[in-house]
Amino acid sequence: MRNNLDNTKSVREQWRTQKEEFKKFAREILDLIPIHKGKLLDIGCGLGWVVKEAKNRGFTATGIDLKTEYVKFGKKYLKVDLRTTSLEKFSTKEKFDVIILNHVLEHNKNPNIFLSKIRSLLNKNGYFMVACPNIRSLMFWIFRSRWYGLCPGEHVWQFTPATLSGLLASKGFTIEKIKVNNMRVFISARNLAT
Repeated sequence: MRNNLDNTKSVREQWRTQKEEFKKFAREILDLIPIHKGKLLDIGCGLGWVVKEAKNRGFTATGIDLKTEYVKFGKKYLKVDLRTTSLEKFSTKEKFDVIILNHVLEHNKNPNIFLSKIRSLLNKNGYFMVACPNIRSLMFWIFRSRWYGLCPGEHVWQFTPATLSGLLASKGFTIEKIKVNNMRVFISARNLAT
């Protein structure tokens, strides 16, 4: 479901039909972060709604995504700093105060390497917010094999609040807050290690 963008629709149609949903979700994500200034990186930013909301809240915000058409559209209409690249190829000397990973981790073949790269980009005491489908959610129990979060061939990993927080802790993050809803798990963590 990465940023809830359906590849069968045009980017313009997604913009028109899902704009309010994306804005609300961006606010929900950023509400889990207790700071409202500094440098923010949104990995897998899609059209850039989190970047736009973060900028509105006072952050210097940047987003990266693999999909050129999303980045171009978001830059044009949201007027935000978006770049077409993967985390692995993202090159910067900057460190970030906040990194957002929204519906991306479940797509990665090696989340350990991915999380190590994120940690290397995060300032000491910086915040990391991750959201992904929750395999223990009410929606999974209702829909089972038809649940949106399964996505065979696309979602390599399935997480519960316990497995996701355990993975983050194993990579040196300190869990600050866990929030679950009918479909997702959100975890806010900090990079407290030196």
